Amino acid sequence: LGLDHAAQEEWLRNDLAAAGEGTPYILCMHDQPGHSVMDRLPRKPLATFSGHWHTSRVVEIDGVLHVNSPTPFFAGLDYSPPMFREVVWDGSEITLNSRTMPPRYLHNSDHAFDVDKATIAGYGAKPEGSPIRWRHQLAGAGHRAGLTLADGVILAGSQIEDKPAGSVEALDATTGGLLWTARTESAVKTRPIKVGGIVVVAEVNGAVAGLNATSGERVWTTPSTDPYRR
Repeated sequence: LGLDHAAQEEWLRNDLAAAGEGTPYILCMHDQPGHSVMDRLPRKPLATFSGHWHTSRVVEIDGVLHVNSPTPFFAGLDYSPPMFREVVWDGSEITLNSRTMPPRYLHNSDHAFDVDKATIAGYGAKPEGSPIRWRHQLAGAGHRAGLTLADGVILAGSQIEDKPAGSVEALDATTGGLLWTARTESAVKTRPIKVGGIVVVAEVNGAVAGLNATSGERVWTTPSTDPYRR
C-alpha cells in the first residue's frame, strides 16, 4: 500500500545482515513480490511463497523460485482445487509436494471428490457401453482448458504444479498415439491454438511460445513484460 516501505526494507536488511551474508533464506509474503520488492533485496532469496492471488502458479525468474498457492479451504480463482504445499529444503534444492485437501475438511463436501494430485476430479458416472476408443496420460495434470483438434491432431496442454514446468502434447486423433511432446518453463492452463504451421501456447509465467506444429520444436518465444506479475 506504500505506507511503510522504508521501514520494512530497513527491517529486512537488518534481519538478513544478522543472519549472515552466506545464509540462504526464503521470502514469505502475502502478495506475490514484484520488482518493487525483488530489486531492493540485498541478495536473492532461494524462493518466494505467497498467496493473495488465490491461484496455483510456480515459476522461476532469474534463478529464484516463485510459488503462489490457493487457499486450502476453497478453490482458487484459476479453478485450482483447495490445496496446500509441502516444502522441503535439503540444503541444495527446494522440493514441492502440492496436495489437495480431503473432502472431509471442506465446507461443502457433498460435491467434492477425494483426489490427491490431479487438478480436475474424475467423473463418477458409468455409461452402460463404453464410448472410449483410446486413452492417453498427459505428462502433467489437466485443467479446465479444452483441447484443440486441427487436421486430425489433438493438441493438449498440461501443468506440473510441483515445479516450474508444463507441457504441450500432440496426439493422433484416430489412435491416440503421441506424435510429439514440448516441455514448457511453466504450466499451460489454456487451450493451445494452431495458426498455419505454428502451435501458439500461453504459459503462466506470462510468456507466449510458438511451436512447430509438425515436430513441437520451439520456433519463437515472446516473454512477459513483467514475469513477476503476469
